Amino acid sequence: MNPRILIEDCLKKSDYPFITATDISTYIKSPFNLWANKFAPKDEKDAIPEYLEILFQQGIDHENDIVNKKYPEIREIKFRTKYEGFKILINEFFMAGKAFHGMPLYYMPESFLAQPDIIEINKNHKSIFGNFHYTIKEIKLAKRIKKEHVMQAIFSNYLIGKIQNYFPEEVILINKDEEEIPFAYEEWTGELLDAIREAREIANGKYTSPDIGNIYDPWKSYALKLAEKSKDLSLLNSLGHMKKQILLNSGVKNLYDLASMEVKSDIDMLTKDNLDKLKISAKCYLDKKHLFLKKIKMPSVETELFIDFESSTGLEIENYAGNIDYLIGVLKRDKGNEEVIHFLAESLEDEEKMLNRFIDFIKKQKNFVMYHFGIYEVIRFRELFAKYDVDKEAQELVLNNMIDLLKIARENVIFPLSSYSLKSIAPYLGFRWRLEDIDARQSLVLYMDYIKNNNKESIKKILIYNEDDLIATRIVKDFFEREA
Repeated sequence: MNPRILIEDCLKKSDYPFITATDISTYIKSPFNLWANKFAPKDEKDAIPEYLEILFQQGIDHENDIVNKKYPEIREIKFRTKYEGFKILINEFFMAGKAFHGMPLYYMPESFLAQPDIIEINKNHKSIFGNFHYTIKEIKLAKRIKKEHVMQAIFSNYLIGKIQNYFPEEVILINKDEEEIPFAYEEWTGELLDAIREAREIANGKYTSPDIGNIYDPWKSYALKLAEKSKDLSLLNSLGHMKKQILLNSGVKNLYDLASMEVKSDIDMLTKDNLDKLKISAKCYLDKKHLFLKKIKMPSVETELFIDFESSTGLEIENYAGNIDYLIGVLKRDKGNEEVIHFLAESLEDEEKMLNRFIDFIKKQKNFVMYHFGIYEVIRFRELFAKYDVDKEAQELVLNNMIDLLKIARENVIFPLSSYSLKSIAPYLGFRWRLEDIDARQSLVLYMDYIKNNNKESIKKILIYNEDDLIATRIVKDFFEREA
């Protein structure tokens, strides 16, 4: 086939709405985000956190590093527009070019665009280009490949298949550890076609209501605003996407419907007991009142410790290999007296030293428990203990005395909140963080600034933020003990 004819065939426009590989990835993560990207007012966007900007740049750096390592001879092709880049690429295909980085793929008869990280020649099967075909590789900063990553690559594979008249049997995803992980195209095509159909409906203007627990930057505030206005079912923290769909299919459209429904029997996978609790939850949310399902009994001890970690999970710090836990904060309450103790890794080499100081501190405590909010602290301790081969006695001393307040909240209390995070429950109880512009992600940005620039002001902000997390945790525990 003549390259010009193939280019013309691939660029013939259709009446389908325009869909990109990024749209498919976004749809898999959050259909509402895809709708908002296309139709929501741009001034409703949240500001992009500095953390995400750094993460985005690290993703680019990681991609370039992998390309340089695995494809040192690759020729970078410059182009002014994606259309021009696609035309260049097709001509390169006919000349059996070996590999290409960041080149656009168009298939406009279905209004599709993808820009895979790597397009690579493969001689195991012929295509319209000759006795070879091209395959797709995607490079991800994540260690664990997620569904949206796979679907993005499968979409690109669909396009290259349409273009070359042969669909490669697998796509390759390269993770943070430079592992090449294959995914069979045939196993994902059914789900891809469903995603394409649903993404097209959204691109055609079909409104998708937000699932509050499944919204991503930069549309979190806007989604919550719309959900509050419509009293969307997803405002209930205990209600996931599947349960929401079951209720919608049964005619329960919002929290008002749920709060007033007559529960007679099971509905699909929702048992009568599930429905009764959801109904109570809806009433609590609408009335803005909490409800204890049963009395909570806290252990009677001499010393209460409230703990909170700050860690670098998700970002690399100055090329540091792996994650680093840089702060363990402790609020100690003993006989009515309180003090905050910070175990800080003052350099990237101080993580083990920090952990040992914490363990020495714990060994001195008698008749104590450690309160934390969520499973994160347990995970961090287990990973640190394995990393530094901490003795079993010390491990048990820590892990056997930990109490998860989030678990207690979920099992015993209905809050009129869309999230059971500490950042939601503590403000409901009247607490306010002193530094409202700092969260766990921004804390890491500050630590990176400290490591790179020795900025002591950044450390001060981290310690204030962590101390407020500790106080918030203590407030939640006291609320349980006082009100239950």
